[in-house]
Amino acid sequence: MHDFPAATIVLAGDFNQLTDENVIERTGFSQIILQPTRGTHLLDRIFVSNPIYTVLRVISSLVKSDHKAIVACTPKLWRASEDSSKANISTHNADTSRHHALFLQHVSTVDISVDMHPDTQTMVDNFYRTARELLDRFYPERTITVSSRDPDFVSASIKARLRRRNKLMRAGRL
Repeated sequence: MHDFPAATIVLAGDFNQLTDENVIERTGFSQIILQPTRGTHLLDRIFVSNPIYTVLRVISSLVKSDHKAIVACTPKLWRASEDSSKANISTHNADTSRHHALFLQHVSTVDISVDMHPDTQTMVDNFYRTARELLDRFYPERTITVSSRDPDFVSASIKARLRRRNKLMRAGRL
């Protein structure tokens, strides 16, 4: 705390041999768990140097234990209500096997000759323009809305694939 006064410090665990007063007196931290964690006793505790947790829950443990589990979440991790959800509109390029087949079929019939030009920049610009036209034609950009209610691992590409899978399932094709 001396070297990094702005740092947040969290002490958590089974403090059955220490009283709250001892820890608070020596550290100046706040004890934030108020519910019993083992029977009627409050043994598992969390002490913090700064208040950072917005949600605290004492729940039955998922593993075999006579202690309950404590779930503590910061605002970044917890999405408490739909009112706080935010939408993020992302774009991605569709890349199905059908798109690949159409692209390969088209490219096999196109004459891509190099137009020799004395200016290298003009040649590069022409190449990028042609490549961009092909990408836009065969791999169009789609917009997908990813909201804060979606799990963190869901990207625009994953959400598009999930939507396609659901559409196929509803049509009885999967």
